[in-house]
Amino acid sequence: MFTGIPQKNKSVAKVYFDEHLSHNDYYTQGEVEVGRWIGEGVARLGLEEGQNVEREAFMDLCENIHPVTRKVLTQRLNSEGNRRVFFDFTCSAPKSVSIMAVTIGDARVVEAHQLAARFALKELERFAAARIRVGGSQQDRDTANVVAGEFLHNSSRALDP
Repeated sequence: MFTGIPQKNKSVAKVYFDEHLSHNDYYTQGEVEVGRWIGEGVARLGLEEGQNVEREAFMDLCENIHPVTRKVLTQRLNSEGNRRVFFDFTCSAPKSVSIMAVTIGDARVVEAHQLAARFALKELERFAAARIRVGGSQQDRDTANVVAGEFLHNSSRALDP
């Protein structure tokens, strides 16, 4: 299943990174999960696809700041709660596949899921667009690029595989 939820609160987004994205599961305190940058937009920000998602760069993007040049990324700075900070897309395998991956420990199952998730992101990326609201215009501009952090978690909030 592929789901997406917009995050509109910067402070919540920061806590989400620290407490959920960067941990293997939702209740693990000491186990850190390293994310990787993916997407066509990564290079435009001076980052490298496959490079680790550093907390500072993630927080800069949440603040609408370029992680390398430190310049504001977009002209329009909406008020808190009126700007999408990021979308949290989750690609979850069917329960039977997750159980096989975790209980049997077959790395091929995990790799196949990661490839499927990346393929889904590439398909999503083809339809990525930016809103253009200049002089009363109500248009969307196709960008066909996304900047994403990929994090692999092997359990749910319910501690299921």
